[in-house]
This record gives sequence, structure tokens and C-alpha cells, in this order.
Amino acid sequence: MEHPSVGSKKLVIGVDLAGADVDQLSLFDACQEAAGGEASIALRCYLSSPMQIASQAIECLFCPDVISMKDEALTAIRKKKDSSLVRAMMDLKAGVISALVTCANTGAVTAAAVVYLKRFSGLHHPALIAELPLPYGKVIALDMGAFVSATGRDLFSYANLGSAYVTTCYGNARPRVGLLNIGREAGRGTSELRQADRYLSLAASVDWEYVGNVEPADVFAGHVDVLVTSGFAGNIFLKTAEAMVQLTRSSSISYKPSGALLAGVKGVVIKCHGSSSKAALITAISQAMTAVTEKVAYNVEKAFVLSQAFIPI
Repeated sequence: MEHPSVGSKKLVIGVDLAGADVDQLSLFDACQEAAGGEASIALRCYLSSPMQIASQAIECLFCPDVISMKDEALTAIRKKKDSSLVRAMMDLKAGVISALVTCANTGAVTAAAVVYLKRFSGLHHPALIAELPLPYGKVIALDMGAFVSATGRDLFSYANLGSAYVTTCYGNARPRVGLLNIGREAGRGTSELRQADRYLSLAASVDWEYVGNVEPADVFAGHVDVLVTSGFAGNIFLKTAEAMVQLTRSSSISYKPSGALLAGVKGVVIKCHGSSSKAALITAISQAMTAVTEKVAYNVEKAFVLSQAFIPI
């Protein structure tokens, strides 16, 4: 399917602003700046307040239903069909937009993506991927909050998914995979972590190297390329890391908050913090554009399906 365009060869990026924790009109300024600074894209903005703007690069859509951060995910996307998130996801499925950037309820974003875009073959749960810059390179971490809990099988599939992403996007043919835990020794952590550790340790003929359980210090020391964790632990890990970078103002780590790719669904969805800043949203829009032009979703799906390891029985 060809990427949709407005005018001459412009990618259309959808931006869902209605579900954010911050004022959507203030975030709209970020959309104007992003559209004005990048001639090759147009933006389709979904808002819960009517807005008129004279611009060939921005289109505003009024969506009267609002999915709040407190709404139950599946109920909200089923009942609030005229919400910004559901309308944007339907547009992404139909090819009206090439990618979606959203600040909405994470659970609702994930549920809507699974319902409308579908998952990769062989994948039970998609995952939010964050790229953590370190002085030694980057760590790809997942899941960063798409699903609160994760079974041993989910964590095993995240290793496959994260490895497919690293191989596709960074050309790392054999990434090192670590399982975030409270200790490095085998047998540590919850039953789900112990099960995942067994699965990962026994996996054969895989395109990645399992280095075992890792602690946060191992991650920041550059001992892994892919960090596997549940959405609950991953979200806390990410927010703690962001807070520490801001607190220490480290000059050795150049970190700009943006968004996390929802990997494992058949389309480009970038999930931003509900309290995203203007700068973070601009970066996320650029991130979405890059993901579309480089066909990240398609290429990661292809790599995942072709090279995924299976749980040893």
C-alpha cells in the first residue's frame, strides 16, 4: 500500500492530542512547529475541541468522545467510536494516515492497535520499545508499559521481537539479550521471571545471545543490546532513568524524551507520555516519519516471523 499524501509527496502523520494529561491546545503548537519545519510531511490532528487553521500542512479533526486516562481500555474503544484515538486508529488501518503519534491512555492505545491493526503472526502481545542512549551505544528495552504483567512466554517472545528490531534497525546480527531481574543468579525473581529465564537459557538456533538475568547496573554498563521485562517493571525503569538523567544533567548521555514504538502490530504507532512536552512531541513526530520512510514495522515483522525462536519444550 502506498503511503497517503497531501499535496506533492507528503507523508501524512496522525497526531492524537485529545487523550493527553496536558492541555491539547498547548501541544498543538508543537504540531505547527513540526509541520512548519518539515516540508515533506503533513499532519492530521485529532482533537476534542473544534479548531480552524489556515494551513495546507495541518488538518484538524473534531472528535467529541474523549478516552480518559481512567477509562477501561477495551470498554472505551468499543463505546467511544468517535474518540480521537479510535478515529485515528481507523484512519491508520485505512491508509488515510501513514503513522500515528498519540499521548493517550496506554492501555487503550494498545487495545485499539491490536483490534484495528492486528498483531504479527506468532506474537501474543505487542510491546512498547524504548531506545535508551548510553555512553557506549543504545539499549533497546521492552516492554515499557503496553501490558502491565507478562508471562514467561510473553517475555520469551519479547526477546524475539526486540532482537528483530535491533537486527532490522541497527544491523546487529546477534544482539545480546538480558532479562531484567532483582539478581543475576538463576532462580531469582517471580515465577514468571524464573520461567522466562529457563526458556531463554534453553533456546537453541536463535539469532541472539542470551546473557542471563541482569540488574539495572548491567544495563547502564552496556552489557546488553536488548533488555526484556514486563510492562510494569519496564515503565518504572524507564521513568526512573529519565528522572535520573534530568536530575544529574549528565553530559555523557544525550537523552531527549520522545515516544515509544508499539512493536508487534501491523502499523507505526508511537506512544508518548501523557504529560509530554512540546519538544518531546516534535521529536516523536520526527520518529514516526523515520519509521514510515524506513518501513520499520514491515521489516521488523518480516525479521520476527523469519527468525523467531520457539519455546523449548
